[in-house]
Amino acid sequence: MEREARMSDVTIRIATQADLSELYRLLQAKASFDGESDALTASESELGAAAFSAAPPVEFLLAELSGRPVGFAAYYPVFSTFAARPGLWMDDLFVEEDQRGHGLGLQLLKVLAAEASRRGCCKLEWSVQTSNRRGIAFYEREGAVVREENRFAKLDEKGIARLLLP
Repeated sequence: MEREARMSDVTIRIATQADLSELYRLLQAKASFDGESDALTASESELGAAAFSAAPPVEFLLAELSGRPVGFAAYYPVFSTFAARPGLWMDDLFVEEDQRGHGLGLQLLKVLAAEASRRGCCKLEWSVQTSNRRGIAFYEREGAVVREENRFAKLDEKGIARLLLP
């Protein structure tokens, strides 16, 4: 991936171990914005161990405004069985509420799209809460198709354990 993208005083770059504290702070802000503060169960050190391991299961882009981290995108590889090609899943895209309107979200999305293209991906996908009208409008403006007919399904750890019961 191109190591850095700049737009005036906006910088989008790959997050490093040195960014862990700021990344975790932004993740806490994202959880709060989503009304899911209790869902953030990982500690800062657990996040760092996963994100900055030898074979990380997730990667992060960091958005900076005048050198200050104010947003991020978390993503990881997926696979399309229909196309028999790789894809990327954007797990989170977040910009601090008071920093929106500077083009940071768009720049994060563009850098991620460039990475998907570089990797030969057939898709870049993510989920968006139906109540996030501003986010939906943003994604649609940028060419995303928001499919209302699909529902996101999830088994959490308790659900997985319950499913495995005899």
